[in-house]
Amino acid sequence: YGLKLGIQDHSIKQQDTFGNYTILERAFNNYAQAQVLVESAGVDQVQTILASYRATPIVYVGTDEYQSSIIYGFFKEFYTLVSYPSHSILTIELAGLT
Repeated sequence: YGLKLGIQDHSIKQQDTFGNYTILERAFNNYAQAQVLVESAGVDQVQTILASYRATPIVYVGTDEYQSSIIYGFFKEFYTLVSYPSHSILTIELAGLT
């Protein structure tokens, strides 16, 4: 839970002085932001693994319940909040390829 799903639209929408829109439809990509509970002992290992894929598109699966949470792409950013003695919270932002 707490998974944020959506798209990033690259279309151009311009409004003229009369309020009419001209729309140039372009591609879009899937987007997700997730918070993941990580055992604190594994924080360094998770960071090392993610850093090794920083420029490599891979498949990320948020949950089997939502097809839109399966994203082929890359992470834009991630950070870990060391919140508890035994667990930390990893937040990751994903961008799918168009």
